[in-house]
Amino acid sequence: MLVGITGNFVSGKSAVAAMLGSRGYRTVDADAIAKNVYRKKGAAKSVAGIFGKGAMARGKVDTTALAKLAFTDAAKLKRLNRAVHPLVASEIKKILHKGKIVFVEVPLLFEARMESLFDSVILVKSSLKKAIERGRARGFSAREIGRRRSFQQSWKKSKKKADFVLGTGGTKAETKKQAEKIVKQLNSILRKG
Repeated sequence: MLVGITGNFVSGKSAVAAMLGSRGYRTVDADAIAKNVYRKKGAAKSVAGIFGKGAMARGKVDTTALAKLAFTDAAKLKRLNRAVHPLVASEIKKILHKGKIVFVEVPLLFEARMESLFDSVILVKSSLKKAIERGRARGFSAREIGRRRSFQQSWKKSKKKADFVLGTGGTKAETKKQAEKIVKQLNSILRKG
């Protein structure tokens, strides 16, 4: 069973994935897959064609610079996603998951229309206040957090498409309890499967 984990910027997706990983489940980060995709010549050429030299360093994609550039121009971000998301989706399809649960953290899962790749999708939710708190701890300004979140699908739209919603606004123990409840349901579905 392949399970997607998604949510808005700094909603707590990685923390949820880490909790699941600590319980022995395999977790995969789509951003790491994307970074590998960017190492391929065709993808690097596409990035340079869309964003110019500002997104490159020594002939390779500078993912930090790319993120800053991508989240300032909706049209260019759309072009980038059209070039990269199919390559990321192709790698996700290769993940072996028969008879077990594998979690894949995909920040733009619904925006990239990747939901069909997954047997279930968990939507991680946090308040903007909590997201700003988390983001600032990672070095992002409130303005940058708001801008990045503005490029993502609204919570209401995402909620309609998700199979599970996991709130990360409370304590770690509360988040863990919700994650365990979802895992129990997923294991039940897998056994019936």
